[in-house]
Amino acid sequence: MDMDLFLADLASRFDAGRREEMDGLVGELADAERASVDLGSRIRGGRGGPLTVVVRGGRSVRGRVLDAADSWVLIREDAGDRLIPVSAVSAVWPLATAAPGEGVIARRLGIGHVLRALADRRSPVVVDHDAGRHCGVISAVYADHLEIEASVDAGSLDSRDRDARTLIGLTLSGVRCIGVVRDRWGS
Repeated sequence: MDMDLFLADLASRFDAGRREEMDGLVGELADAERASVDLGSRIRGGRGGPLTVVVRGGRSVRGRVLDAADSWVLIREDAGDRLIPVSAVSAVWPLATAAPGEGVIARRLGIGHVLRALADRRSPVVVDHDAGRHCGVISAVYADHLEIEASVDAGSLDSRDRDARTLIGLTLSGVRCIGVVRDRWGS
């Protein structure tokens, strides 16, 4: 038996086994990485680009991504700006590659922070909610709901909003889309 040939064959089989093992490990790592990517980070990766979002109930919003966080996306349509909770998204395209992780402050910037800023500005909004469509001004934002002061002059109000200065509590989990009236928003 030629020991050099034997050792070369043994080394060759060992190298082939290691390559197969590494290929399998690379596949497992890629799967693990993919499994950790959420929809919010893919939407954030598309900042500045076009996006079509279908929210619960089937309404489509098409426009350019102005800003996004893990839990919300702000889209500029021809008709105005739309704030959409990622939890209300049923479908979205085109998807970008995942954006790098946000810093601690940006991750904590939830939709409640944006809604509180709208309330502070007294910006008129149209809230598309599981409980209907409500127009008015957000008066307060709480842990799990917002309070909207419904407008009496808006023709597209839900029938429950007809009384002057009606305060309506809407759960945050039921929000599908919030339209911001641009002339008061400053855009």
